Amino acid sequence: MIVGPKNSGRRAAATVLASSFGLKLAELNPRPLEASPDLLAVLAREAMLGNYAFLADVDQPESKRLIEERLWRLHGLVLAIAETRHEFSFELPVTRLEPLESEDRVQLWQDALGPKAAGLGDAIAAVAMQFKFGPRTIASAAQEGGDLWQAARDRASREIDGLADGLVPHYTWDDIVLPDHVVQDLRAAAAQVRHQTRVYGDYGFARKYPRGRGI
Repeated sequence: MIVGPKNSGRRAAATVLASSFGLKLAELNPRPLEASPDLLAVLAREAMLGNYAFLADVDQPESKRLIEERLWRLHGLVLAIAETRHEFSFELPVTRLEPLESEDRVQLWQDALGPKAAGLGDAIAAVAMQFKFGPRTIASAAQEGGDLWQAARDRASREIDGLADGLVPHYTWDDIVLPDHVVQDLRAAAAQVRHQTRVYGDYGFARKYPRGRGI
C-alpha cells in the first residue's frame, strides 16, 4: 500500500513500482467487479497476457472491500493507494510518501515541459510555489501551452467548479479607501505573497519551516 496526502504522487509512485517489475498499470473500477465477481478471472488472465499490474484506491469503500474479499487471492501484482493507512485482515506492506515540496514540483514542471522549460525558470518556480499540484495534474497542465501561470490557474479552477464561484478582480490599490497604516499592512501582505518563491524556495525557508508559513 502506498500512503500519502493528496497530490503527493501516489499514482506516479505506483506506476514506477509496477514498471520496475516490467509491468504496465491499470486502475480498477470496483463497481463492475462487485456486480460480476466472475470478471476477476478475466482480469487475472488479461493481466498475465498483457503484463499488467492493478491499482486500487482503497479510500473508496468498494475498492477496500474488493481487496479484502477477493483481490488478495488474485495471481498478480495489486497496488493499493490511500491518503491514510487502512487495516486489513492480512498483512500488507506500507510505503509512506511525504507531501511534495516546491522543489519537487519545480522538477516535475521541468520534466513535463521538456525543452519548453528553457528560459522559464522564474515562472516555473512561481507556479510550483503557488499551485500544490501532483505529478498527473502538472503533466496535464504542461501540455496546454500558452502562459504557464494562466494554465495553472485554469487547472486549479476546475477543481472548485460547482463548489464556488470565481471572482474576477476589477479594482486596484487606488480604489481602496482605508487609513494609510491599514493600506501599508495590506501592501506588506501582498509583498509576502509576491516574494514567497524567493524566500521559501531560493532562501530555503520552506525546509526550515514545514508548517506555519503564513500567507
